[in-house]
Amino acid sequence: METFTIEKFAEALNERFILRAGPGEELDLKLVAVQDLTPTPANTVGFRHKPFSAQFRGPRTPWARQHTYSMENERLGEMQIFVVPLGLSGEEMVYEAIFS
Repeated sequence: METFTIEKFAEALNERFILRAGPGEELDLKLVAVQDLTPTPANTVGFRHKPFSAQFRGPRTPWARQHTYSMENERLGEMQIFVVPLGLSGEEMVYEAIFS
């Protein structure tokens, strides 16, 4: 679980992530935003990690449905991430993953 930190994802900002939707089905995504979701200090008791969101952009079609996918990044390696499509922004599909 150490890979899933805001600091490590921030280092991979604007890098390519490959989402593997199935055998021979890959989507090229780009990490475009990493946002700290830490609540107010009074509400952080018991938190082991800083919660954060990661937003990715990819092609309009094909697009990936809400699901846990194998994703790979040159810097971070291979990981399983639950991804949610947020919708279109221009000609790109926007995805989000929340880590808590």
